[in-house]
Amino acid sequence: MRTILSFTMVAALAALLIDAHSAAAQTRTTLDIYVVDVEGGNATLFVPPSGEAVLIDTGNVAPAAVRDAERITAAVKDAGLTQIDHLITTHWHNDHFGAMAELAKRIPIRHFVDHGPTVQSTPIVDEFLGKTYPELYGKAKHTVAKPGDTIAVAGLDWRIVTSAARRSRPRCRALAAPIHRAPATSRRTTTRPRTRNRSAASSRSGNSAPCISAI
Repeated sequence: MRTILSFTMVAALAALLIDAHSAAAQTRTTLDIYVVDVEGGNATLFVPPSGEAVLIDTGNVAPAAVRDAERITAAVKDAGLTQIDHLITTHWHNDHFGAMAELAKRIPIRHFVDHGPTVQSTPIVDEFLGKTYPELYGKAKHTVAKPGDTIAVAGLDWRIVTSAARRSRPRCRALAAPIHRAPATSRRTTTRPRTRNRSAASSRSGNSAPCISAI
């Protein structure tokens, strides 16, 4: 009887935690930005009020890939998400795409975005692009971005400014906001749009001008 009660209590606690995360996602009113510590390279998660998430880059290759994938997953869970809607890979350096396959084992990725083939061939990159990457995006959607392309993110207008050394020149607004502490492996920025100078990496919410992501 004690064992049955223990299992029941654990299940009830898990249900409460899931409900709390769902409620937090439904009541989100800010654009939250998680800068994940991947110890070099990049992994940045954008979560607008709609909860439709964009991740830019995925950190390092092995042996750090598992570590980085787990840190990104921790940020995703902290945001109350169950999937990554769009993954943008800025370029094919080991510390920007390296944990992608490990991350895909942990959470669904629905849309993969990149600038196309690498211009700096290495054995690791060639193997990833020739075998691993097609297997990942073959189960989802894949876009080779061009300057001026937009990525459909509910609640945001998200435009590609540069891609594969080509660029567009849209009018932009940057986002400015204080940084708040997130889990130990990440930092979260909660932001509301504010008029600033032209930027190569910003986004817009509502009627602000778009400008996001050099890839």
